[in-house]
Amino acid sequence: MNQPEGIEPFLEPLESLQRLLSRFNERGVIIGGAAVSILGKARYTEDIDAMFLLSIKDIPQLLKEASQEGIEPRIDNAAEFARKIELFS
Repeated sequence: MNQPEGIEPFLEPLESLQRLLSRFNERGVIIGGAAVSILGKARYTEDIDAMFLLSIKDIPQLLKEASQEGIEPRIDNAAEFARKIELFS
């Protein structure tokens, strides 16, 4: 399969993210510039965004398994932040 130009640095992180999605029965999606680059016209981006459709009680497990894939939150106390803003409700 032909890959969009400039996507190479994202392949390993995308594979890690896909494995993480698989651990949660594919209850989520890859969104933002990375998704657009794969599906259509390339767009330069510096990160990969994803949304998981999980219960608030799943946050600690998500963060633990994400860490095992080398995926770390960009903010400190991500679980507390998510609970506070009810991002996962």
